[in-house]
Amino acid sequence: MFYILSLILTLGFIFSAVSGTNLMGSLWDQITQKISGFAFLKTQNETVIDNLNSQYNLLDKFFSDTALDLLQNEDIP
Repeated sequence: MFYILSLILTLGFIFSAVSGTNLMGSLWDQITQKISGFAFLKTQNETVIDNLNSQYNLLDKFFSDTALDLLQNEDIP
């Protein structure tokens, strides 16, 4: 079983290096981000800032697209 797993990992590393997809590098980055996210939890301030950023993008999209269409609509009194 260990032989097959190591063979698959070795072949994956070789093919990613040859094709230039950097499979192992992106896999390593994803693993370290998950570990650091689990080990170092966000503070309350970081959570609030992330929520504000996501809501700001939503509000910015609404006011730049939808609100302009509503204001230019002649059917709305």
